[in-house]
This record gives sequence, C-alpha cells and structure tokens, in this order.
Amino acid sequence: MDRSIGELQSAIQINETKVEHQINLFRAALFVVSLIMDIANASIRNVLNDDYLVVIAIAIPVLSAYLIFVHRMTSGPRYRPWVKYLTITVDYLVLTLIYVEMRQPPFDELFPIVVMIPILTSFAILLNMLGAFRYSAVAVLYSTSLGAILLLLGSILTDMPFEIQFWSAPALIASGFLVRWISINQREAFLKLRKRENLIRFLPRDVVDMIDSGAMSMELGGKELKATILFADIRNFTSISEKHTPSEILTMLNEYFTEMAAIIFRHGGMIDKYIGDAIMAVFGVPQPGTGDAQRAVTAAREMHSALLSLNERLKKRGADPIHIGVGLHTGIVVAGNIGSVERMEYTVIGDTVNVTSRLEGLNKVYSTGLLFSEKTKDEIDGLFKSEFVARAEIRGKSEAMNVYTIADPALSLQSQ
Repeated sequence: MDRSIGELQSAIQINETKVEHQINLFRAALFVVSLIMDIANASIRNVLNDDYLVVIAIAIPVLSAYLIFVHRMTSGPRYRPWVKYLTITVDYLVLTLIYVEMRQPPFDELFPIVVMIPILTSFAILLNMLGAFRYSAVAVLYSTSLGAILLLLGSILTDMPFEIQFWSAPALIASGFLVRWISINQREAFLKLRKRENLIRFLPRDVVDMIDSGAMSMELGGKELKATILFADIRNFTSISEKHTPSEILTMLNEYFTEMAAIIFRHGGMIDKYIGDAIMAVFGVPQPGTGDAQRAVTAAREMHSALLSLNERLKKRGADPIHIGVGLHTGIVVAGNIGSVERMEYTVIGDTVNVTSRLEGLNKVYSTGLLFSEKTKDEIDGLFKSEFVARAEIRGKSEAMNVYTIADPALSLQSQ
C-alpha cells in the first residue's frame, strides 16, 4: 500500500508541476500586456523620460530571464518543490513594485490610495487563489502570510483610513482559508479520478463503482465465487513474430488488445491479465450472476467477428492476419487480492482457471475457434446451439471432459 500511496503522491507532484508551468505561461502573457499598457500610459502622460526608460531596460531582461528560468524548471515531470515558493515570492514582489510605482506622479493622482489598496488587495487575493492548484498547506500558509504582511505594511506606511486597513489583510487571510478548502477538495477529487482511471482499464465500471463506494475491499485476501473464465490466444504467434520487427508486433498487439478488451468490457467481463499474446478474462467477478456464461460466449463470438475487420486493416499494411482460439469454462474460483501489501493484483485462481487454459489449447487439436466445457454448456442451454466436439483428455485432470463449440462460420479457423 505504501508503494501505491507513493505513486499517487508522484501523480500529484507531476500535476502540480504541470499547473505551475501553465501559470507561468499566463504570467508571461500578463507581463507582456502590462508592459505595453504601462509604456503606452507613460507616453500619453509625457513621463516617458530617460529614468523611466532605464527602469524598463533593466526590468525587461530581468523579468524575461526569471520567466524563462521558471519555464525550464516546470518543464517535464521532474518535481522541484521550491519552485512554488519562488514564484509566490516573486509574484508578491512584483505586486509590491507595482504599488510603489503607482504611488509616484502622475499615477498617485490617477489612482488615489483609497482606490489603490482595494485594487492591490484584489490582485493579492487572486495570487493567493493560485495556491489551490499547488495541493500544499504550507504553500497556502506562506502565500497568505506573505500577502497579508505586505498589505499591512502598505496600509501602515501610507495615510490610509482605518476602515481600509482593517479590511485588506483580513480579506486576504479569509481567502487563504477558502483556498485551502478548495485545494483539499481538488486534491481528493484528483486522487479519486486518478485511481478510478487506473482501475477502469482493467475492471468493469460496476466493479470500480463498488471500490469507490467501499463495498469492495482492496485488502489482501479473497472469497469463493462461481465465474466463467475466458482464455483467448493468437494462433501461430511465434511464426508471425519471426516475419515482423518488434515494433510492428507491438503495434499489432496493441491494436488487437484494444478491440478485444472493448468487447469484453462491453459484456461485463474483467480483464484479469495479458499473458504475452493471450488474454485472460473473467465473467461473474466480483458479483456473480445468472448470465455470466452467456455473456462470455457472446463476447467470444464478437471477438471472432471483430477479427474480420481487423484482419482487413492488417492485410492492407502487409501484415499477417490474426486467428485466435478461445476457451471457456465455468466453475468455482477464489477471487481477491493476491501478492503483498506493497504490490498486489486483483485476480482469480483455482482449478477452473487451469482447465480453461487447457481448453483453449485444444482448439489447435480440433481446428476450432471456440471450445467450452460441459459446465458452461449447462449454463447456456437453450440460448446457443451447442455442438459436441469430443471427449477430450485434459492435461492434469484424471478424467476426460466433454468439450463443445457453437455452429458459427466466424468461429472456424482458416487454414494457416
């Protein structure tokens, strides 16, 4: 579990770095707009003198270098926790410099102090609100404290009515509490969505909903359930691999897995694992139902049908077509989390799983695309037209088993 927490913390840090980078881009745009407006205003009021130009000549390269530095520090996934404190400090420093400039002629007449302090307070609150994206209580405290101190100093060092002095710093402090509340809720929402995003790649949505609601435990251990297991394996994958580069094989597998997984999920199955070029899926976990075997058979048929269009695309690229064998078996499994507290996997184990794997391999023997056991046949009787294939010897089992398929042209393997 510690490793899982570490991975989520890393995700938060990556997202914080990304947001800090986006804020810096906004900061750069604001700097350019503000500079243009300031120069235009100075020109209109005839204060664009040598002293003013010297200040501009110094400010532009310094601020540009700072923006470029922050840009580089927030580019990529590397997390630098000190960057947020640097940007908070500089943002408030720039705001202070703006205040000092606004106190100089002719701006002091254009912006009286009774107007200036509320405006600066509003800008300070906006700067403080950026802390909601930093997921850090310390950063929020630092930003709120620094802003409040600067506002208090600005109010005290000027001839400011008491009413405004009383309003500015407390308003910023109040915004700090709001920012922290937003930050906590945003962090929790981000973590929940991140965990859900990871889980939903492997589990049906109803399973993920159970985990979210607490109805399903994520601790080590499991329970016995009746389920239907599906194994699907690519025929002659070794010979296909010999004809293509690893990159081409990876592209083909990803395209194949994407289509097959979508079908399995659509029928309420759970992808247990990918084993090389094979897929292991489970129907009826963690909540078994009366239609699990039916949904598994329907999924297997659709998987074969989907290969027709996939093979057309592969043919156009000069790649070999894909043919698969699917094995199904229904029985008791133990479903739960297996592994260690640091690294666990939700899976199913038991003899039912082993038998299903053996059934899938018998497709090569009987030149079929789908084989299922008598237990699965009993579950789907009257729903599909089952055909007896053979009484087959199953490796590891003391007794032979009756195996069946379904009369469907799409399930027949083409000659290799």
